[in-house]
Amino acid sequence: MKKNMQNIINFDNYEKFRITSKFEMLKYLKQVQEEHVSLSLVFIKNDLNIYETKTMIFISTQDEIEAEILSVDLKRIEKQYGIKELLIQARFELDGVQYLVEFNDVSLKSVENNKFSSILLNNIKNFIRIQRREYFRVSVPKDEELYLSFKLFNKENKRNVFYNKIKIIDLSMGGLSLYFEYPKTEDINMLLNVGDILENVTLELPQITNFLQNEYTLTLEVRNIQNKKSIKMDMNAYSIGLKFVKLNGAFDRHLMILSNNYARKKHLHNYKDK
Repeated sequence: MKKNMQNIINFDNYEKFRITSKFEMLKYLKQVQEEHVSLSLVFIKNDLNIYETKTMIFISTQDEIEAEILSVDLKRIEKQYGIKELLIQARFELDGVQYLVEFNDVSLKSVENNKFSSILLNNIKNFIRIQRREYFRVSVPKDEELYLSFKLFNKENKRNVFYNKIKIIDLSMGGLSLYFEYPKTEDINMLLNVGDILENVTLELPQITNFLQNEYTLTLEVRNIQNKKSIKMDMNAYSIGLKFVKLNGAFDRHLMILSNNYARKKHLHNYKDK
């Protein structure tokens, strides 16, 4: 029986396609080459992004996939981490759709002008068509925890209440969802309503690179409030959807890397070929 060229992996609210045919993989990569699309090349060790650069790829007639990076950076990576011990991830966009390719073998091909090194990206481990809409949403893995801290004004008691470390359920480049518990004796609408703006919200993200901070102060807008099942008899539970209102470049970059890492950790590493 002919094997499917694409295996569909269902995310919470979008579809993700794992491309398994080498012919299909090379078709997309050759389009990247022909259209001179730059891609982000990321070197990963133990889920930590240790180096990232923008580059182009070249595919030979023997279907060797080649990329260039600065020789000085390659030497540093080899000395500190060992190039053979790393997972290499390439991210690019074609026709509004994002792709993620993982290679678990890289080798040095040549050095040109003592500035750039040509490396061969061998053994494609995963090739994923990741996104078909503006933002894709990923759940926070069960073995990790993310929290949000913020202050709300209670309209009934006429006082500010500080909520520390409220659990984040999932996140995307556009916003996040919280798991929020509130006493059954009180009205959630006296505390939160759709359209409310939350300012000076503190979000702490995992340290994934030495060049990015891990604590951010954000402004968010309440987009939806949905009932959830609570295990506590005296509490109601809610899923609260929040939209990012103001972002800076560092946070946007941190969030993009973290979202991709969560998607890869949850759906790629545990995926078994049929």
